[in-house]
Amino acid sequence: MGVLFFLLFVILFISGVILVIKHRKNTRNVVKIIFWCIVIGLPIYLLMNHRLNRMHKLEIHRVIEFYGGHVEEIKKVNSKDSPFGESGSANTIYKIQYLSNGEVLTAWYRAIDNIGDIHEPVSKGYDEQWIMDQK
Repeated sequence: MGVLFFLLFVILFISGVILVIKHRKNTRNVVKIIFWCIVIGLPIYLLMNHRLNRMHKLEIHRVIEFYGGHVEEIKKVNSKDSPFGESGSANTIYKIQYLSNGEVLTAWYRAIDNIGDIHEPVSKGYDEQWIMDQK
């Protein structure tokens, strides 16, 4: 499903560029083409972003529960505010507060922003990585 949204977004973008080039002498048509590309493209982008965030949160819950914890809070943070030394433009960093054996612990997750497979590294990002409290 994610790949489908991405392909629709790419096709829309390329079609818009081709149409703008073809109608570049008619300002009114260019404005209409840009308007409709935004009107159609923005919801596709928002759906892709929502799906990616949901996939990351499902992965966070899966891993924390595998280790016997219960997720209390998930927050996106800047890479400079995390213990990860490096992060790329294709990564999202999460700070997770979770409950384990009555204690509130912290985990950090460097996720990969790849809507096709959130475990598959991409060129502008670093590998997926977890840092968890050891108690």
